[in-house]
Amino acid sequence: MRVLHLVTDEKFIDFIARQFALTGDEHRYIVHQPGGTLRHIKEVKPWRIVDDGYFSSTTLQQDLAACDGLVVHFMTPSAARMVLQAPHHLTIAWSGWGADYYHLLPGGEMALLGRQTARIERRLNRQKALRHPLAMAKFLLGRVRRHRLQTRLILPAIRRVHLFSAPLPEDYALLQKALGPAFTARYSQINYASVEETFAVGAVELAGNDILVGNSASASNNHVEAFEQLAQHDLTGRRVVVPLSYGDADYRKEILRQGAAMLGEHFDPIVDFMPLADYNAHIARCAVVVMNHQRQQALGNIGALLYQGAKLFFDERNVVYGFLRQRGAHVYRTAELENDSAFAPLTTAQREHNKLVLHAFWGHDTVAANTLRFMDTLRQLNA
Repeated sequence: MRVLHLVTDEKFIDFIARQFALTGDEHRYIVHQPGGTLRHIKEVKPWRIVDDGYFSSTTLQQDLAACDGLVVHFMTPSAARMVLQAPHHLTIAWSGWGADYYHLLPGGEMALLGRQTARIERRLNRQKALRHPLAMAKFLLGRVRRHRLQTRLILPAIRRVHLFSAPLPEDYALLQKALGPAFTARYSQINYASVEETFAVGAVELAGNDILVGNSASASNNHVEAFEQLAQHDLTGRRVVVPLSYGDADYRKEILRQGAAMLGEHFDPIVDFMPLADYNAHIARCAVVVMNHQRQQALGNIGALLYQGAKLFFDERNVVYGFLRQRGAHVYRTAELENDSAFAPLTTAQREHNKLVLHAFWGHDTVAANTLRFMDTLRQLNA
């Protein structure tokens, strides 16, 4: 089977391409990278590196005509244009990553924020509007444009999808409920990481009693709600490590202010990019991790931290919590941070069991079998 993949320049594309290379099919990779220079893809030899003009070109038509299946990795407006131009006999798969479909759920991204975080976001948006009225006008126009793109491109493209994958299968049910009859794709799992090649690489033994909160300077982390719970505890001898080196600059400033006010000398923000080895050493002091997202996010970090033996707390609305608990992992709800025993470390047996849970879903053999099954389903749908 000849399969065309539309990808962006992301570091885990090399991993997934290695998996597809084992299926015996012919795989061609179109990398959407305006400017043409690849920073993260190292192993894949692209069939083409394209800019925005490709999606309205005869070259696109020729590429679609020469393949049996199309796999879109992350549904962008450009990807949707490609899907909508595909011949009707072509089998189409969409590998969603989360950010390309969570805005389609009821309430959109704002519905995923805690009450205090939502207030902060609204205030920051008002301040931006006052400081930069022209920029805010462009932002509002952009929101209107995104809504139109969703209506005219994204949703029509999703109706044409035959096969869907997500980082976790629980997201499939969320999307089915949100889109209803417009979403008829079958589900088949593929993975962009494995325990052996991702979570275990560079793993260090935890050596400390600090607390890690979130993974970025984005409101979906719901930092303030987490800080409020942690501030109720005696944090003597502990630091609350908060990665803020990438994300929204205005939100970062607000969290720096809130963290200092609520946690005092225990607040330890990471605001500058640092070499990976230094970053890993920094967070290796964190035996407790609070991921207060209400949606699937930061799976790579979560997998690595679980593998290292950290004790993880999640918002119970996050499908990652349900996914891990259903599979027997020792993970906890952020509501349990109110308990005096919240910071007690996992036992050796609990840590080893969490590794087994990771291997059951992301182990090398399982990941390889998932990719083969995905391709088998794609062939069946193409028959």
